[in-house]
Amino acid sequence: MNLFEAFDNITKAEWLAKVEKDLKGRAIEELDWQLEAQINLKPFYMAADAPKQDIPNYANNKWKISEDIIIYQLDIDALKSNNAQLLDALMNGVDAPTLIFNHSDQACTVETFRVLLEKVELNYISAHFKFQHMQDWQVFLQYLHQQQQLWTNIQGTGSFADYNNMDALANQIEQSQAVLPHFKLIHLDGTTHYNGKANTTNELAQMLSEAVAFFDALTERDVSVQAIQHHFYISMTVGVSFFASIAKIRAFKLLWMNLAKAYGIQKIIMPPIHIRTAIEPQMDAPEAQNTNMIRNTTQAMSAAIAGIKRLTVTPSDAHTGTTSAFTRRIARNIQHLLKFESHLDHVVDAANGSYYIEEMTQQIARIAWEKFTAHTGQTQSHFTNMFLY
Repeated sequence: MNLFEAFDNITKAEWLAKVEKDLKGRAIEELDWQLEAQINLKPFYMAADAPKQDIPNYANNKWKISEDIIIYQLDIDALKSNNAQLLDALMNGVDAPTLIFNHSDQACTVETFRVLLEKVELNYISAHFKFQHMQDWQVFLQYLHQQQQLWTNIQGTGSFADYNNMDALANQIEQSQAVLPHFKLIHLDGTTHYNGKANTTNELAQMLSEAVAFFDALTERDVSVQAIQHHFYISMTVGVSFFASIAKIRAFKLLWMNLAKAYGIQKIIMPPIHIRTAIEPQMDAPEAQNTNMIRNTTQAMSAAIAGIKRLTVTPSDAHTGTTSAFTRRIARNIQHLLKFESHLDHVVDAANGSYYIEEMTQQIARIAWEKFTAHTGQTQSHFTNMFLY
């Protein structure tokens, strides 16, 4: 049964005539949105306007819930406090914690991880570590060896404050393929480039340039492009611009597919994308927390609709420099609501078919690719004129 048979087809001209009538003399062009200097969006699109897109997506939209555990000191008491926060997060819905080592130059020891990870079953979660030093990663491997963990079952990521030593990174990638095959070690961090919706294409272009730097440096050290692709994971920030945030994530997926094809990768694997909700700088008023809770909800929705693998909802008091148990709980519960009541984790690429978002996705991706090829001096390379829709 075709429910649309009873309705006449409406042309775009007829729709525009209706819109102009409802605007009562205002020009429809007044509703255009200038997202960036080179990106202009009309308020109205139809199927005929929609670009043909093949957005690479994950097999499902079951993202993981993350929460930051920041390690400022490595003394036993401080680590026990971090461990208590970590266990509380895990008991209340977090299944992909991010452990951020923000301590002084003091090096981690096996005891550091023993205290920090006490009673944490790494085989049942994905664990994400942001180390300051690459040698801390080696200490973590020593800890796992002493604990006799089932290394091949452990999932997660490891990143470092800097990636200057590509020789060491190449060695770590080779080693991890044997002992930690489900860990990823190349962090493409777009959060450092985030500066609101008006900077979207610059942000994505810079991320592509950094990805190329990893590919080129590691292939020079005889790491295969397939192994390099396997070890990438992505972090980005979404702000309060709902549609622009959805389109940015979808545009990155197009750009990644394009970049992988440029490197001749036959089986393209979309790296796991980790999204953080932005801390809005203007929210310093006393009522900021309540406003930020609402903002966090729409930001998290945009990420979930676009399709991601991990999400960190920033607690509503993060702009103060500290967070409370209450605000961390609310941040987790936002994700629980999106999963268990809104069921956003049941639909892959929910934005597919929204002509407005598809047009925005295409424009962002096209301009970002053009900036990437121009700004990184790649105009004479195998990246030229390769943008694929």
